[in-house]
Amino acid sequence: MPAASRATGGGAAVHKDHALIIVNRGGASYADVHKLASTIKQAVAARFGVALTREPIEL
Repeated sequence: MPAASRATGGGAAVHKDHALIIVNRGGASYADVHKLASTIKQAVAARFGVALTREPIEL
């Protein structure tokens, strides 16, 4: 997985200034955002042994 600051998927990307925010750079579907979030969550668990929990707000 690329560094979090460069992680992208189908128009979804990690915010350039804040690694905890996923943004839609244009054309990303909910599925694209969800897939990117899941990929990041799995990578963090594998690398650091930390389970991230998604906040309940998805706009």
